[in-house]
Amino acid sequence: MKKVPARKKPAGLIGDPMPGALEALWALAPLWELVVFTCRADSIVGRIGVEDWLKRHDVLELISYITNEKPIATAYIDDRAVHFTHWGKILEEFENEGGGLVWTSSGEFLGQQVLPSLESEIRRVTGGRLSDGGQN
Repeated sequence: MKKVPARKKPAGLIGDPMPGALEALWALAPLWELVVFTCRADSIVGRIGVEDWLKRHDVLELISYITNEKPIATAYIDDRAVHFTHWGKILEEFENEGGGLVWTSSGEFLGQQVLPSLESEIRRVTGGRLSDGGQN
C-alpha cells in the first residue's frame, strides 16, 4: 500500500502511503487477518524497515505478521498485480502494457526490444492450446 515510482526508488526506500491506504487497513483489520507479504522481509534489515514504516504510520498493531513467503490467503492486495481470469487476458494485458521495454536495475531506460509473441510461445509449449477455461 505504498506509492514509489518503479525503477526510480533508492534501495530500501518505502514511500508514503497511498491516499486511503491507512484508513482501509483500519477498516479491514476487525474483519480480516492482515499480513504484509514483501520481499523486503527476506533480511533482518528489510523486515525492520517494514516494521518501522508500519509503526511510523500507527498501523503495526493491525498486522498479524510480516513475511517474504506467500501466505495462504483469501485475497492479495498488490499495486503491481495483474488479475488472472484466463491466459488470453494475460497475453492481452502484457502485449498492451509496455511489453518489450527494457530497463536496467538502476532505473536507466535502454529502449524497446522486440519480443516474440507470447501467444505463439504458449501455443508452441502447449501444442497449440491457448485455453481460456471457457471464459472470454
